[in-house]
Amino acid sequence: AVQNLASPDCVVLSDEVYKYIVHSPPQRDEQANGEGDRSGESELCEGHIHFAALPGMWDRTITISSAGKTFSATGWQVGWCIGPKKLISPIHQQLPY
Repeated sequence: AVQNLASPDCVVLSDEVYKYIVHSPPQRDEQANGEGDRSGESELCEGHIHFAALPGMWDRTITISSAGKTFSATGWQVGWCIGPKKLISPIHQQLPY
């Protein structure tokens, strides 16, 4: 599994700005469990796997995204990050309000 490949102190920064741009959903092995493996797959965007949704990865993943790419508003320069409080709190301390 992915979480075993790196030190427990390793943090993943997952840039999911283009998550809604999936040209064709991947084909699944229907024989695996009747539906194919859907662990971590986005309900809104078939074919996209959220890294933080993989087993054991939520606690060590910061997911970033942007309104510019998602909503075709590139001039807005609006983005966000999602993750556990221990990883997001230091980011909030750096943001000017």
